Amino acid sequence: MRHSLSNDDLAELASYMEARFGLDRNIFQSYHWEKSAHDFWMMPKELSDFTAIDEEIEKRGLRAFNGDKKPPKPTTIFIQRFSRHFSKNIIDLSESDFKDIIDKKLLIGRAIGIERGFVLLRRYGVCLGCGFTRGDDVESHLPKRLTHSISPKFL
Repeated sequence: MRHSLSNDDLAELASYMEARFGLDRNIFQSYHWEKSAHDFWMMPKELSDFTAIDEEIEKRGLRAFNGDKKPPKPTTIFIQRFSRHFSKNIIDLSESDFKDIIDKKLLIGRAIGIERGFVLLRRYGVCLGCGFTRGDDVESHLPKRLTHSISPKFL
């Protein structure tokens, strides 16, 4: 069951995203936010008035964060949708980095100077999803379905 996210919880989420990724916290105010048992959902404020029965909507909004982690992990779709607003903790992938990420290999030494946590993985200016830093290394958190569907021409 979902419930509206409290102002305090929304402020905490917005503060984390601003500090970690440079995402302007005002973006969060433009949407209605809900929390389910494990996830954070966002939707245009006018959509929050509809119920699944009203419009036969299976799930309202965009699943923006997986709340099982602390801090919550931004979903791939959220990262891709808002990528132009991010300005920090972005790893631009070279061709060899990208191949390693696709093969679920660690990117050795690519996180030097980056605080432990989630990072954005970008290729050709396109944010694909996120990774996680462990020491100076980066591991992929891209969904398998994404890594299996990327065209070799993207290399």
